[in-house]
Formats: sequence, C-alpha cells, structure tokens
Amino acid sequence: MNVAFSPDGQMLASGSLDYTVRLWRISDGLLLHTLISPNQVTGLAFSPDGLQLASGCRDNTIKLWNVADGTLVRRFEGHSTSLQNVAFSPDGKVLFSAASDATLRAWDVTSGQTLFAIQEQKAAITGLAISTDGSRLVSGSMDGSLIFYDIPTGNIIQKDTSFDAEQTSLAVQPGGDLVASGSTLGSISIRSIKDGSIRFLLKEHTGAVTGLTFSPGGELLVSGATDKTIRLWNVADGSLQQTIPMSGIPDSLAMSPDGLTLAAGLDNHTIQLFRLPAGTLARSLEGHTGDVMALVYSPDGKILASGSTDRMIHLWDTASGTSLFKLMRHSDSVTSLAFNPDGSRLVSASADRTIRFWDALTGTELHSIKSAHSGTIFSLAFSPDGQVLASASNDQEIKLWRSSDWTLLTNLTGHTGAVRSITFTPDGVNLVSASSDGTLRFWGVAPSP
Repeated sequence: MNVAFSPDGQMLASGSLDYTVRLWRISDGLLLHTLISPNQVTGLAFSPDGLQLASGCRDNTIKLWNVADGTLVRRFEGHSTSLQNVAFSPDGKVLFSAASDATLRAWDVTSGQTLFAIQEQKAAITGLAISTDGSRLVSGSMDGSLIFYDIPTGNIIQKDTSFDAEQTSLAVQPGGDLVASGSTLGSISIRSIKDGSIRFLLKEHTGAVTGLTFSPGGELLVSGATDKTIRLWNVADGSLQQTIPMSGIPDSLAMSPDGLTLAAGLDNHTIQLFRLPAGTLARSLEGHTGDVMALVYSPDGKILASGSTDRMIHLWDTASGTSLFKLMRHSDSVTSLAFNPDGSRLVSASADRTIRFWDALTGTELHSIKSAHSGTIFSLAFSPDGQVLASASNDQEIKLWRSSDWTLLTNLTGHTGAVRSITFTPDGVNLVSASSDGTLRFWGVAPSP
C-alpha cells in the first residue's frame, strides 16, 4: 500500500494492490472517493495546492485525478516498466516519476509532455525527494546510490555511491538541512539534505557507530561507538571538539532539550550523564540489569526514559536522578523509545515485535500493537506534529501509524536489509531511513507547505 497526505493535512490518499485509490477524511475516517485504477497502485502524490492527485501504476502509466470530484484529468505515458514513485515540484508545474527499470522522467503537468528522461542508476529507483525551493531532485536506488539533479535541466549535480558499509544510525539537524549517518566501519558522513553533497566525512572512531544526536541548536554532533568513546564534533567545520572515554560501549545517546546534558546508555547496565560543553560526568543512573539500548528525553527535559535488554523501561526524574516508574510489559529487549511532541505519551518498541503506548505522567499502559512487525523493531519516530508514528524493523519495512487511534496507514518497502534508524525531517515532509543494506533513503511522507 502507498499513502500520501494532502497539503492541509485534512485528507489521506491510499493506493492498494486491489486496483483502487481511496481518498479519506482524516478527522473522522470518512471515505470520500474511490478511484478505479487499471492496475496495482505503486505511488501517490498530492499537488502542492491539494487540488490534484497523481498515482503511479504497474501498467507503466501515471494518472492525474481531480481531488474534488474524483475524475481522471490526464494520463502520462512513456515509461516501459511499472512506476515506483511520483512527486510534484513545489510550484506544482512539474511531475516527476521513477520506474522499476531505473528511469526517471519529468513531465509538464499542464500539457502532459515529457521535459526530460534519464536512466543513470543500475536498479529500481525506490525514493524521490525534492528540495523545498524546488531547485534540486534526489533519487535513491536499490543499487545503493543517491543522485542529485538540477531542476529544471535534469543535469546531475552529485552522484553518491559511498554507502559501502551498513548504516547503523541516523540524525537530522534541528532546524537545518543536514543529515548525519554512521556506519559499521566507524565512519560518519554529514551531508546536505538539499543536494546530497557530503560536507564532512568523519573517521576518528575505530569501531562501529552506535548512536548519533545533534545538539538542539544543531551546532554540535555527538557520536558513540563500539570503541568505547563518545565524540563531540563541530558541525560548522567538521572538527573533533572532544573525546570522552567510556567505561563501556555507549549503546544509546540522548541530548537534553536545553543542550546542557548528554545521556549515554552503556552495555555495563548504567546510564551516564555528562555536562556540556565540558564533557564532565555529572551523575550515573543505576537500575537496569541489562544493556541500555534506548534513551529519550521528554520535550520539557524533566523526564529521561530508558529501555534495556532486561525488558524494563525506567522513567527517571532528571532533577533528582530517581526512578519514577518501572514499566515491564515487554517480553524481550526494549530497543526504541519515543515521546510524542507534547510529552504526554511514551511509545516503546521491542525485540518482541510489539509497540506499547504509555501515559508518561502515570506510567499506565494505554494500548499495545502486537506483532506490529515480523521482526525486531529497531527505531521509532513521531512526525513533528505528532499525528504519525513511524516504526522500523529488521523485517526491512517501515510502517506509518495514525497516532489518534494507532491504525496502520501504510508500509514503506524498498530496503533490502534491516532498517536500523529512522527520523523525520524538521518540516515533516520527509522521513529518512538508514539500513544495513548500506543505503539511506528519503521518503516523501507529506507534501511541503
């Protein structure tokens, strides 16, 4: 299934293998239109004004629909294999499409004419992303490459095939246009979301990168690795600011919302809190009996949540260092945690393949999704508006859940290895994923404003 949100967030479009596109009103789940497609639907995108919907199909064509009445406006023909992705330019004048034969096309929306057709990648294109100013197009392929194009010429600006190692962790710069990814080789790449260019390639770690986090202002990047060090990097020039030796492997990292405290969860079962920018140890929290695999601060910074291989979740008072609640409902290691944007809810994921939802103020379990994935769930992320929860697993899938009632919206497929880390871009337009298949992928999960 494919899914797309309307620009105003009031509508959801879903495309399915049953040859239909359905338009839903999000507020009450009302089905507004059912659009009949001649074949299985493989890609969806709303125009920036929300008046039209493009759908890619396995019959090699793209359909353009009138959202108001569900009528077919135009067909775009030219691809020789099934469509994988469709995306509009920010001004709505150009429609981009990618097919399983690795061809990329740009279409004039008004006339239906092809503006350019390119075939540069060696395998199916599984992701498209467009910069907010409409000047750059990025395509990601199953061959592990990212290509960055100039719009409207179609000229290649950058071709990135540098992902030759498993990607283990991911972080997007708050309020900025940078994304950092870490690998099993210990390297960290900091690159532009806009054009994919690598700003810095950091190679100081001598072990696999286990975690990455930016400071709230985005000026500092913190990394942890199996070499038992935490390193602090200046994002402006890529320089190493500090190395903090650790007593164990830092399996998880979290930065307090004020940027003054760094929390590290270790394989020696402790959580260590460091004062920044000095990097001095402020406090150790003890209570887990297993590796601390997940850490997250509440948005107000008053609570630190931790999850461990001991199947336990602790909610710590950050002022006193005391454990407020001990939550034990998972039957296997707790692998990821996320607070919703207002901090009222905590979500946990586990190797037991379940997702659980908690009242963060009382520790009461509110809901659970059993068998949410068919494998260990490695990562959770809320959209900036809190309306969507994303989950990623070693089953190679990413799932999007509606947070109001926790119904499944869609599955995002394309990775050929475990999806280790996911995060939304600050504007909520894209979801970025890092996988053990050695690739980063950019998913268009909501249109730009």
